[in-house]
Amino acid sequence: MTLVAIDTSVLIGLIDARDVWHSAALQLQAALRAAQLAPVHFECTVAEALSTLARRLREQRRVQELPGLFDRIERVSISRSWR
Repeated sequence: MTLVAIDTSVLIGLIDARDVWHSAALQLQAALRAAQLAPVHFECTVAEALSTLARRLREQRRVQELPGLFDRIERVSISRSWR
């Protein structure tokens, strides 16, 4: 199976329903599934996504959502959500 590296923006879009790229990230996820491609994200990408989300939520005064979004990152993992 062919692996496809997932960028931080896609990961954030999948995690945060209010992100500007949320719809596009869901469409990409569906397209990868349909093409039977296996997405992969690297630890540095996950770390960057978490850092970016923390900063954005603080700026948007949505800090109370942070724990829930951190929990959602586990559901976006390759072994579960992408199959």
